[in-house]
Amino acid sequence: YKESIEDTIERCLNAQLSEIIITLINHTRDVNNEIDVALAREEAKHLFEIGTKHLLVNGSNFVDMLCRRSIPQIKYTYDSYKSMSGTRLEHDIENYFNGDVQDLFSTIGISPAFSSQ
Repeated sequence: YKESIEDTIERCLNAQLSEIIITLINHTRDVNNEIDVALAREEAKHLFEIGTKHLLVNGSNFVDMLCRRSIPQIKYTYDSYKSMSGTRLEHDIENYFNGDVQDLFSTIGISPAFSSQ
């Protein structure tokens, strides 16, 4: 092939979408079902402090978290975010993103059915 899969993705997709897809293909999700409560609270606090509009800006750990953490860890982080903010992170993301990026987030686990109501 004349170019890497990453180069092809970057060439064919917008910057936000290509960043997420490249992170997905280059990382392995943690399959450990144990929850690191301190880490979940720290990540939820970080997400709350930076605000939804900055989730994909300048090396945000958000995409990395979604791609690498176990599903129970992500769920606990989402629940911690809701406790801090009073709103579900999925709701905030759905209000900020649209199109392919929103669809991709839903596909990798961000949907109303994902977290506790």
